[in-house]
Amino acid sequence: MAEPVSIKGSVSEEEKKGLERANDFKKLGTAYAIQQATRPSTIGFALQNSPIALLAWMGEKFLTWTDETPSLTTILEAVSLYWFIGCVATCMWPQRQIYTPGVPGVHENPAWRIPAGKPLGYSWFPREVAPTPRAWVETTVAPPQGKPEDDGGQLTINLDTQQSKTQTAFDALSYTWGDLSHTFAFICNDQELRIHHNLKVALPYLAKRQSSLPIWIDAICINQSDDAEKFAQIRLMHSIYSQASQVWVWLGCGPVDSREAIAILPRFVEMGKELKGQNREIFPHPTLESKGLPSLSSPIWPVVWQLLDNPWFCRLWIVQEASMARRIRVLHGSNEIDWNMLGDAIDVGSNVSYRLRDVDGRRLHRSSDNNHNVFLIRQVVQDSSSRVLWHDHLLRTLLLTLRSHNCSSPYDRVFAVLGFVGQDQLEQIGLDDDLALLDLYTRFGRFLLYSTGPSKSNWWTLFYLAEASKRLPGLPSWCPDFHALTSAGALPQNSLAQPIAFYRYRGHIPYFASRGTSFASQSSDIYELIVRGKIFDTVDQVYPEFPHASKFRVGNASVQEFSNMLLDVHVWEMAIAKAVLRGLLPPKHQKRPPSEHDRNENVRMKVTLDDYWRTLLGNLTNRTDYTLTSETFHQFRRGLDGWAEFIEKTGMNFDNMEHLRECAFGAADVLDMEEENKHNFQMIGRGTPCMRFLTDILTCLEHRRLFTTSQGRLGFGPKTTQEADVVCILNYACTAHILRQAKNEGTEKYKLLGEAYVHGMMTGEIEALDLEEQDIRLV
Repeated sequence: MAEPVSIKGSVSEEEKKGLERANDFKKLGTAYAIQQATRPSTIGFALQNSPIALLAWMGEKFLTWTDETPSLTTILEAVSLYWFIGCVATCMWPQRQIYTPGVPGVHENPAWRIPAGKPLGYSWFPREVAPTPRAWVETTVAPPQGKPEDDGGQLTINLDTQQSKTQTAFDALSYTWGDLSHTFAFICNDQELRIHHNLKVALPYLAKRQSSLPIWIDAICINQSDDAEKFAQIRLMHSIYSQASQVWVWLGCGPVDSREAIAILPRFVEMGKELKGQNREIFPHPTLESKGLPSLSSPIWPVVWQLLDNPWFCRLWIVQEASMARRIRVLHGSNEIDWNMLGDAIDVGSNVSYRLRDVDGRRLHRSSDNNHNVFLIRQVVQDSSSRVLWHDHLLRTLLLTLRSHNCSSPYDRVFAVLGFVGQDQLEQIGLDDDLALLDLYTRFGRFLLYSTGPSKSNWWTLFYLAEASKRLPGLPSWCPDFHALTSAGALPQNSLAQPIAFYRYRGHIPYFASRGTSFASQSSDIYELIVRGKIFDTVDQVYPEFPHASKFRVGNASVQEFSNMLLDVHVWEMAIAKAVLRGLLPPKHQKRPPSEHDRNENVRMKVTLDDYWRTLLGNLTNRTDYTLTSETFHQFRRGLDGWAEFIEKTGMNFDNMEHLRECAFGAADVLDMEEENKHNFQMIGRGTPCMRFLTDILTCLEHRRLFTTSQGRLGFGPKTTQEADVVCILNYACTAHILRQAKNEGTEKYKLLGEAYVHGMMTGEIEALDLEEQDIRLV
């Protein structure tokens, strides 16, 4: 349509962009129309004679004119329709009336005008190739009634207010907010409000969903700038999502149609269940094609992983939204996915990704195992026969979501899980609307610990999380900073109590340090936690950390760096062995006044070589595929000794990984070196006893430090451990713990540093010592 002479309304910025797009299209994209209008039979017969030509002619339009690129199947279906019917040429004839030069266009031709008084609906699609501004349309007809479509322009929404006790049927939406840096305008009850991009994209699809009910959307139904209203609505989340007729989960929309990806999910699940009971180490791995799945190069797989590894699964608020729902319906674009099928696909995803390969041996993308947590939590909530106590369920939900689910506000870390409890239970927790973050975390953590008790394994998991290195200032040492736990490196890689490298340990949990079963009374001070236990020793000397632990674990070191790292480990181990096994203590340690937990020097224990190498491993010697022995330890030392000797003797620098591999993995005979040096190289290869022992030391000692005690014991604890810290075993604890006496306290109180391994004290030996149980006050 040409620009009218007289325009009553204004043209918006979005419409101006549409006009620019229309001008570009007129210059670069209308040749096809002129060809079809002026010589329809010429181009028509040519296209009807060649399927490749027809596919090129039509397929190009599908690629350039659509918001989302259709699937190859969709394009082929459309082209096939024209090809098999043989109507290509005749279908072009009507364009002679519209696009022939000199003939008035649709909008300029009075014959095409809508008669006065006739109603006209108007839609403005922001991605239309050549859209017409509303103000231009209004010059040709009476003011039209309509609204913009899809994900742009000025959206119009009606907001109805209902009393909470009113029995009104409604749907609710569960989605991720996405990028918070940009907002977009929409009209709500004649007022302009702002929403984020993901909701903007979702609204047109939600308007077309298979439901006529109104839908509750948090970003619209809650005043996001009013903290009091937000807290009041948070209290209602439990009822909103449990009373909704159905909850719609929005997973976004991709660049291509997701129908084909959704269609292969049943086969994907079937294959995952078939592989689940098989040995993962069976070779060769089966191929995708042999199992009836598309090749890895298929465009289907990126869409599959967009579904199974969707950002929705990482949002904290969705856990209660999905768990409380009576019925869940999942949308990806305009396509619906069965909730249970989606859960099954996520459940088997990691197994399929590990086992199946393409013909070139490439592995599928692996989705996060944590994505299945929301399905597990919903299963418990929806099980009417479940006997799980509400506070136990609250703690379990918190632990399942702490490391894997994100939220923007640190307050939401608590508020999002409180949606699982009712008003009476909220009052028992004792949280006020205006609590500062420090008080909120302290009261919530204290409630969970006292209501659950140390006889439950989840109590110790929460207790362990207090070791995080990044903490809110002023937070008690026993209370986790719930929001900081999502940060990488906030915690040691492994918990001793769960235990270290549990997935590789053969047998039961190896530690059960305490036999005590008594509980402590609850303190009246909300910042104090009282636990029962026995303090039995004092840290006397702390040793340097295992060198380059993070680089060894990540495995991103260069060849030269790796060589130097081995040399540093060699120096580190020799120094510690010398100090521990020979009892070499610096003079300052000998001058330190004895602690009340110290013993006389004549009963001081002596660390043996067996004690030493077992402590390096946390005494976890039985692995699923091998056993570590004293001979393994000696091979570890010989490997490091030989490596250091070779580097010192030859001064060899490694310029490429292939050179090192030739040396370390049994191909040293290709190099011109002495037989002794070849042997040294081969002792540090992957899978050798030396490297196994080094890897298992790393499993125990990353983020930890070895120490000796005043009574001669050897162990390791948090990297923050210092001299004069006390060592205790708390009732029900699997491990020992390190405490530090708090300063400026009237009574004897301690700060929790974290769990520890003390050799010879990890399987109930504390009961043989003549020590009284006591209340230990943690602050």
